[in-house]
Formats: sequence, C-alpha cells, structure tokens
Amino acid sequence: MALDQNITTLLSTVLGGILAITGGFLATSFSQRMTEKAQKRQVTHQRIEELYSLSDHIKEWAKVQSLRACEVAEITLDRKVPGWFFDAVSTEPECPIERMEMLTYLYLPSLAKPFAEYRASVLTIQHLEVAMRNNHYSKDELKAHCEASLVRTPDVEERLKTETTVVVEFIVQILDNFERSQEQLRVALRQVAAKS
Repeated sequence: MALDQNITTLLSTVLGGILAITGGFLATSFSQRMTEKAQKRQVTHQRIEELYSLSDHIKEWAKVQSLRACEVAEITLDRKVPGWFFDAVSTEPECPIERMEMLTYLYLPSLAKPFAEYRASVLTIQHLEVAMRNNHYSKDELKAHCEASLVRTPDVEERLKTETTVVVEFIVQILDNFERSQEQLRVALRQVAAKS
C-alpha cells in the first residue's frame, strides 16, 4: 500500500508539473499573439493615416497643375470646379502617388481596387502636367490636348456649344473624377481602419 501511495504522489507531482509547464507555455503564446495583433493594428492605423495625409498632398498638387493649365489657356475657371480648388496655393507640392502605391500594395492590399481608380485619376492630371512641362504648351496646343482627352457626354457637348471652353470642361472633368476617386479611397480607408 505504501508503494501505491508513493506512485500516486509521484504521478500527481509529475502531472502537476506538466500542467504548470503547459499552462505557462499557453499563457506566453496567447500573450505574444495578442501583442502581435496589437502591433499589426498599430502599423495598419499608421499606414492609413499616412495615406490620408498623402492624399491631401496630392489634392494640393492637383490644384497647382490645374491652375497652371488655366494660366496657359488664359482662362479663369468658374465655380463648376470643387470648392477646394480655389484655396490659395503658395508652393508647388510634389505628387507622392508612388509612395501611396507602395503603401497600399505592401500593407493594405484590400485597397487595391479603390486605389487603382484613384491612381488613374491622378495619372490623368500627371499626364497633363508632364505634357505641359515637356511641350511648353501654347494656348492652342493646350486646347488641342484637352479636346483629344475630353470625355464627351451629351451635357458636355451642350455646354461646349453654348458657354464653355474645352480647357475648362476638361479641367472640370479631371477634377471631378479626382475628387470622386479620392472620396472613394477615403471611404475604403475608413472601413479598413474600423475593421482593424
């Protein structure tokens, strides 16, 4: 009977030790997973904040490029363009679209579709800016560029016949597309931030 008592004591000691080790391992593992999740959430939020900030920089850049096109065409835009367009611009910002692209595809691939639409709207403005810089467009050359690039809908055709120039219509069109795609991107950013 003494032998059975010793075996029982030994087994309970061994079993208690195994349970203690297993519990410690599981607690450490759980703690590490929670820490990793928190760090991942923090990085995601930092990337979202950076993308928001970069989209503001691109908005300023788009404004400057469009104002430059208006100067070349010697036109003043009327209030068809978004209100933010008329805010004063003191310096010429750079276009950080490549940085936004890298952040999106490396850290937030779920944003690929809204970012692709946003990037396309930025590239339209960038194409106009590069063409103006490289070709030093005259007023007539700018009109020809806008004429070729304008998406003609019935309402655009009607405005062109009556009241507006091709350059104004084109700039209004690219700014509207840009503003719409930027808002879609920002909605997607807010959704990702809410989920993380």
